Amino acid sequence: DNDPLELALKYAEKSISLNAKYSIAWYAMTIINFHRGDFEKFEDNIRLGLSITPNSPAILADSGVYLCLMGKLDEGLSLVRKAMDLNPQHPGWCRFALCHDHYIRGEYDQAIDQVRFIETPDWFWHHALQAIIYAKLGKTEDAARARQNVLRLYLDCTGNAEKE
Repeated sequence: DNDPLELALKYAEKSISLNAKYSIAWYAMTIINFHRGDFEKFEDNIRLGLSITPNSPAILADSGVYLCLMGKLDEGLSLVRKAMDLNPQHPGWCRFALCHDHYIRGEYDQAIDQVRFIETPDWFWHHALQAIIYAKLGKTEDAARARQNVLRLYLDCTGNAEKE
């Protein structure tokens, strides 16, 4: 009854029923369905949202980052890069996708360069990526410092690591 995703779904569906061309509602459905684990609907929602507003940097970037997290790197990176081209003042979190790509390719120096552009110092993921990449680079002091920041920001990180 008090499930935040179900409540968000209810309001997003209500918005769409009022105006099916409201791209932000489709964008909300995209995020909701990703977190519900309904990846088929997630991808359908991306297509619907982008068919309404194909040049929305916010929808392109966020959808692209989520696709990268799903392992659909080519499609996700394409959307993120388009968003970054459309908005030169793009938010730093767009670089999560670029970091992910470099990391998977074993390009750890380039991956850590991307993390430096991510301006989310109070969110644990920024520091978690630093810890992981610095460890891969053999920079143990930097990795330890980043790990401490993760634990400072997310006390139960080790208990929830698999969920994250």
